Amino acid sequence: MIHTSKYELLSLALALMSFLFGVLVTTIYPLPFPDKGHRLFGVQDERAAETLVAILAESGLKKKWAFDAGPTHQIVMSDNMTVIAWFNKEADNLPKNAISVAVDSPLRSSLSAINFLRRRGYKAFLHLPMNKDPSDDGTLYLVETNVMLGGGLVFRRPFWKMPAPKIRK
Repeated sequence: MIHTSKYELLSLALALMSFLFGVLVTTIYPLPFPDKGHRLFGVQDERAAETLVAILAESGLKKKWAFDAGPTHQIVMSDNMTVIAWFNKEADNLPKNAISVAVDSPLRSSLSAINFLRRRGYKAFLHLPMNKDPSDDGTLYLVETNVMLGGGLVFRRPFWKMPAPKIRK
């Protein structure tokens, strides 16, 4: 016969409840934790986004949630890493495909990436899509570079330090 104390049973019950709570929260709450960044793929318009999302859903990658942030309209897929986006006119000068990473200091990380890319012989320059003053270490910086075909690198704060997006259905 196995002897277990009340404390062992209580510990086991708490561990099980914590696990179930974690599963519930990550299933219902759409934000990824920890924030590992994402990969943004630009499309022509909302209809194109809906078409691509439908194709991906057939393969098991489903729409998780959607939001608008500035001139972008984004759909986050169930892997929390894939984002399909279309853009307003004011974003015409920005790259439409990007690798986004969460960092503590977006400006420092952006400038470091630009220096690294230029030392390797690539073009790289800074866009300030969400903040106007380059001396302010704001929430998001985009580095456009020819190291990627039609794309860029986004250095941003973790989602919990970003301005709240406008959630869409």
